[in-house]
Amino acid sequence: MWPFKRKKRAPQSPPERAFNFHRNSPCDRSIREHLELGERVQTAPASKQFKIAQKQIGMSTVAAKAFRDVGWEELPSHPGFRRVAVDLERQGDFDGAISASRGALRQGWSGDWEKRIERCEAKISNSRKRR
Repeated sequence: MWPFKRKKRAPQSPPERAFNFHRNSPCDRSIREHLELGERVQTAPASKQFKIAQKQIGMSTVAAKAFRDVGWEELPSHPGFRRVAVDLERQGDFDGAISASRGALRQGWSGDWEKRIERCEAKISNSRKRR
């Protein structure tokens, strides 16, 4: 027996809409691939997350269309866009972070994209004032 108790993970809420992955329709394949890449972005080593996130962003327009075709009015969050925006913001590339956030916002992915854009714009203006 371990001398400590393991923390139990909070149960994840089920998806808002169940998918029928047995049909193998193009929508189901796109959604499945999007969800699998999102899971890989969150669980992969930090050195590989950015590349996986870029792959997920590359198929984001197809996935967004598939989600809407299945009946989702509001798209879920997009771990790929979030990872890229966070990494670029940490590196000081605020224009790149704004660009990634605007891309996610334009496609309709859920998230705090407006706040991230405002924060990055504020950082850009503060850095210009210091010069």
